Amino acid sequence: MVQPINYYESLMPDLAGQALKETQNRLGQSQLTGLNLQNQQMQQQMSEQQAFKQALPGAINDPQKLRELAVQYPSQLQNIQAQLGFRSAQDVAALDSTVNQLQLAISTGDPRNVAAALVQNAEVIQSKGTTPQQLMSMYANNPEQFNEVLFTVKLGTLSAKDQLAVLDKKEGREIDRGKLSESIRSSQASESLQARGQDISATTARRGQDIQMRGQDISAENARLDREIKKSALAQNAIDRQLKTETNQIKLDDLLLKQQEFKRKGEQAKTDKYDTYLSQVNAIDQTIGTANRILDSPGFNGYFGINVNPFGNRYLPGTDAANTEALVDTLKSQTFLANVQLMKGLGALSNAEGQRVTDAIGKLSPSISEKAAKETIKTIISVTNKGKQRLDNKFSTEAEKYRKEQAAPSSNQSEYSSLWGD
Repeated sequence: MVQPINYYESLMPDLAGQALKETQNRLGQSQLTGLNLQNQQMQQQMSEQQAFKQALPGAINDPQKLRELAVQYPSQLQNIQAQLGFRSAQDVAALDSTVNQLQLAISTGDPRNVAAALVQNAEVIQSKGTTPQQLMSMYANNPEQFNEVLFTVKLGTLSAKDQLAVLDKKEGREIDRGKLSESIRSSQASESLQARGQDISATTARRGQDIQMRGQDISAENARLDREIKKSALAQNAIDRQLKTETNQIKLDDLLLKQQEFKRKGEQAKTDKYDTYLSQVNAIDQTIGTANRILDSPGFNGYFGINVNPFGNRYLPGTDAANTEALVDTLKSQTFLANVQLMKGLGALSNAEGQRVTDAIGKLSPSISEKAAKETIKTIISVTNKGKQRLDNKFSTEAEKYRKEQAAPSSNQSEYSSLWGD
């Protein structure tokens, strides 16, 4: 039997089916969009990893490039930390503590504190493939490089966000965080420069006072040692006279003990005075040596005066001019100013001579001519040499002992001396 045709169903749309298909299409498009986004992210991550791997070999031995990689590729921070030798969170914490202790020791200006901090953290230092002796030698010969190494290691222990904050503070940059009008930004820049200038002035004043106090302290200490040596000699002479007339054995023994004690104090004072002389002579020799290396450096003409050679630019790392700049920075360091005050405290330099050499070091800059730079450096060498001659005259006994030791150096060295790489 033929069934009648249902024209109603054929004419009415299947709304439920269409809705289902539309929902499926939308879900499919959403999934496809998600997959595309995930694929883009994976490709971007792979591209970033590839670029990072290509850039990493050239940055391993360059702290500046390593810091730039950390900022450019924050997702690769763990890889960078691994390149610096970090193995775990505990390892990072231990190294961070070591760097903090070393930076605190450096801030005191006393090499003995730096040596003590290196010895105290020897285990952590050796786990990174170096030794306290090597780091102490670096600190003695190139303090700027030593500080740069500490800064790089410290930066490697931080997150990318903290790295930006540290770099911003170190380099004196201010990051623009909003689209402000030109007048507001100019005003803020002016206020910032003024405040920074005040901070620098205050810091410089405090450093100057600290250095001056150090010079006064060493002068007072040297006078005390002289008094101790004279007191010991007089006491021993007095006891010698008493020993010649004393017949009581008990009193004789007591006098001998006193004589030995005064002799011990006198010898200790002489040793301390010799150490004072020796440290100052070494500092003077280092200053004169640095000044002579600047004069003889291949990049002298590229650093001072007009530089017509684009490949000798002092702003290009690795150039001769950049090496000269590093030597100039070493000569202009806080250590040099401290040595001037110490020489004044020991009577090796007059106030006028100390001011003259301080003014000379302040004039050294790329803007002066080559001729002016040579005259300035020769002034520093000349005045410092005069100070050394006066020091030898003032410490004649110590100077003679030093010359004998230089002529016949002892093979026995203390553990502390070995930290200097001698």
